[in-house]
Amino acid sequence: QEDLADWINKLLGLDHISASNLLDVLDNGVVLCHLASVIHEKADETIRNGTAKGSVPKIKGPFFEKASRRSFFSRDNIDKFITFCKQLGVHENLLFETNDLVQQNQPRNVLLCLMEVARIASRFNVEPPGLVVLEKEIAEQESREMANWENNHPHLKHSSSDTRMVYIQEGGCGVGESLRRASSEHIPPDGNRSDTTEDD
Repeated sequence: QEDLADWINKLLGLDHISASNLLDVLDNGVVLCHLASVIHEKADETIRNGTAKGSVPKIKGPFFEKASRRSFFSRDNIDKFITFCKQLGVHENLLFETNDLVQQNQPRNVLLCLMEVARIASRFNVEPPGLVVLEKEIAEQESREMANWENNHPHLKHSSSDTRMVYIQEGGCGVGESLRRASSEHIPPDGNRSDTTEDD
């Protein structure tokens, strides 16, 4: 949550959002709509100059700046943001429901969706949260190591999945593709990151 709070603060020029108040700040949908507007502007710019491809996602219609928490207007704002997420390309399995945020009964769904928004938005030169940067760095390192390993084992005729299994068994870390899953699994249902792990 702290990573997302810092990311939103930086992107919107704010300084009052923290891990402890993140959901309270977001649950009227106003900050989310501003976030979508900034991503829209970045996407429009990068697609126009040819550094990115695709259609430009945007918030449909005006949103309610003065929406009260748990009001019809806050729900409408959040619905607009969810529609924006769909246009952006967030997979339906990572979308959250309006009540997940309005009633804060499924904060984990909200956080996972926002992390995916941040990942996709990075394609449009939107600086991502630190965790997303770390994911990319590890994935790139793992890809290089895997390529080097395959070059040193040209005699193997396995399928790509079999080759990868041999690579991991011989000491390949495999953390690049698993970090996203691990980060998701360690956000418990109440949305607060656990400082402890359980042994099987």
